[in-house]
Amino acid sequence: MKRAAAVLVFLLFAAPAAAESVRIETRAVPAKTTLGSEVKLFVTVEHPRDYAVTPPAAKNFPKPFEVKRVDVFPPRGKNRVRDTFVYTLTAFEIGKFTVPALEVVYRDDRGPERSEKTPPVEIEITGAGGKLPAQARLKPIKGPVALPKDALRATVLGAFAALLGALLAVKVVLRRRSRPKIDPDSLRSPHERAELELERLDESGLESEGKWKELYAGFSGVMRRYLERGLGVDSADRTTSEVVADLKAAGRLAPGVVDRIRETLENADLVKFAKFVPPRETTAGVKRAILEVVRLTKPDDGGAAPKGKRK
Repeated sequence: MKRAAAVLVFLLFAAPAAAESVRIETRAVPAKTTLGSEVKLFVTVEHPRDYAVTPPAAKNFPKPFEVKRVDVFPPRGKNRVRDTFVYTLTAFEIGKFTVPALEVVYRDDRGPERSEKTPPVEIEITGAGGKLPAQARLKPIKGPVALPKDALRATVLGAFAALLGALLAVKVVLRRRSRPKIDPDSLRSPHERAELELERLDESGLESEGKWKELYAGFSGVMRRYLERGLGVDSADRTTSEVVADLKAAGRLAPGVVDRIRETLENADLVKFAKFVPPRETTAGVKRAILEVVRLTKPDDGGAAPKGKRK
């Protein structure tokens, strides 16, 4: 009787407590993307330090998702540990899909294996370049509406008067300006501006204050602005996978330079979206990678081709 009572107490109290001790979060970045583009699914598991966690197997992901690779990051924390697993997914079907609840297995050295489910995540896949699906149909264009001659004349005269007024207003504004305001930084070359922005990030104190999200957002901004100013690559409103795909397709840069750009932007994505706390050596490596990309792609003093470009 005593043994049965002990088992009953364990089932009522110990098992729920163990389940509540594990907390799982999932997030897709980006949650909406184009056909064939990469989506990173972040799975974070918070648990006691003595637990061993086995993440969901790649083979368990349903169609149309394809797992290209799985990155496992070192656990963070003291008494409570946070494991981060990043699944790089692609899909080649258009529509809204759900990554269902997947099984995360965990155990400690004193008990049997247990498991929890990941929260489902919805991902929307659109046509390449934002194009409409084939079943979409355009409505017929209506013909031009005829205007009476008097109304047409009044419209033309009114438009001309409005244009003349706008030109006069612009002329007045330009005359009132004593001298144009010029941003001193805009006079610098793209690689000089990138180096200056990195120096300002170092002096901002974000790293010493542990503001990792703001710091890595700054690293991402420096890299993306340099790609636009120095290499003519549109990167401001694009995902990391899209930027890297464009660089590889252009074939202007050596593979090693493209890899450094990809690593810098992916590290920034991890900190911004997965709440990943980077080691200090990672932060130092990101700074070196940005400076190395700038050094390898800036033109020589004699106007020669950048060292990081293919000749």
